[in-house]
Parts: sequence; C-alpha cells; structure tokens
Amino acid sequence: MEIGDPSAINPQHSPVYVQVEEGRNKYDPKYCTRLIDKKDANDVMLGMSSDSSHYYDVKKVSELKKILEDVQKRVPQRTIYKGQTTDPMGAMVDLKLPTTWKNGLTKETDDSGQETGYFMIYDGTKAGASFPSGFNFALTASNPALLKDVRVYYNPDTRTIKMNNYTLGKDEWINLSYKVNLRTTDPNYEDNRYYPTNGITELQPNTYFDRKWRYPVPSVKGPMNSIKVEKKWQDVDGNTITGALIRVKLREGQDIKSIIL
Repeated sequence: MEIGDPSAINPQHSPVYVQVEEGRNKYDPKYCTRLIDKKDANDVMLGMSSDSSHYYDVKKVSELKKILEDVQKRVPQRTIYKGQTTDPMGAMVDLKLPTTWKNGLTKETDDSGQETGYFMIYDGTKAGASFPSGFNFALTASNPALLKDVRVYYNPDTRTIKMNNYTLGKDEWINLSYKVNLRTTDPNYEDNRYYPTNGITELQPNTYFDRKWRYPVPSVKGPMNSIKVEKKWQDVDGNTITGALIRVKLREGQDIKSIIL
C-alpha cells in the first residue's frame, strides 16, 4: 500500500490511496477499481508527490501508525508550529543583564540529559510567568494566550538568546524585546560606525524539520562626544593653588582612570 502525503496535495482535494495486489493486473468488478502492479503504482504516487519525501511505501500494516503520525506532523496546522528562534549577540554588543542573573535559574538539558549551556529565563507554562528581577526583557503577543507555552533561554558562553515552543497562524505575532550595550570602550570601537546588534538570527518554523529562515539584523552606532571641562584649583581662601601635585580620578561605569596634574 502506498500513501500520498496530504500536505503535498491541494487542500480542496482528498488524499489519494493506491492499493497494490501484485500479479493481478485486471479490473475488479466488485470495486470498479483497476489493480496495477507495484512499479506502476510507485510511478503514480511519486508523480503526484511534490518530492520523494512526501511518498511512503507501507510494506506492513504495523508500519501505518508511525507513518500516519509523521504525515500529521507535516500537515501545516499553523504557519509556525512549535517554532524556535535563536538570536546571538553581535561582536560589539553586550546583553544588559544583572550581575547575579544565574541565581535560581534552571539549566536546559537535551533528550539525553546533557546540559545545553542554556539557562531558562522565562517559562510560559507557569501561571504568572515573568522574567527574573533585573532583566530588561519584555514579551508581548497579538493575543496573550499565544505566550502560554513559550520558553526563553540564554546561553552565556555563546551569548545567544533562544525562544521556542510557540505556534503562530495568520496575523498572529510574538515580540521579544531587550536592551543591549554597545562596547564603546572596546579598543576596536570606531566613532560613528554602525555595528550589527546580532549575529545570524534564525527562525525554525517547525522543530520537526531543519528548515530555517533568517531574520534581518539591525545595526547601532554610538557617536563619541567631546566634553570641554575647565577646573580652577583654589584653596579655602580662594587663592589659586600652584606647584602642588593634584591627583584626579575619572569614573566611567566601574572603571577608574587616574590623571596626575
């Protein structure tokens, strides 16, 4: 028996099933069906399929359950079914996170129980789901119900955000926003130059298949501004201080730079 995959057929038509009885190439008046040999049946089904992966050759009835489950996965119930987005940070961009952001977070494991390097930072399956304190993240959707199964992770080693387990149809959307810092103190930083905020960001619309789509990547720049400062050194009586060694500390974030005047 050969089964044609419904996802490869016009939705207005019914799936076509061809039954083969080898050695009988004649009309059966009981069913008004012509029984053809296996090679001809294979040619018919392969010709109807958009490609060979949409064609199944069932040799035993016991194989039907597994094959029909696979066909069901291929039928597009939504444009995106259990989708996944991976979003790495750009080389000159840092994700804005609290210092102790790992505290109390669950590590993701794969099917074999091995840690993947990702920490879960949002679990939509839990009532009142939210991001940990100090995270500048926001998750919104065209319908809040679309967020009920969404999970968001972060991998500090690859500096990658991952969002998965979401299903979307026509006119439905989910938006994940977060804040980043441009590395203006990096030795390679150039004034007034655009830097990509992300690496290759991809959407896998169905986790059962390896097809992926790429997102457009925005860029950001941070112009360096000059500040002119004039400081007059005077003693408590208002007289100008001369000949003294003065040490000045300039603070920029957590960095302290010393200048001797």
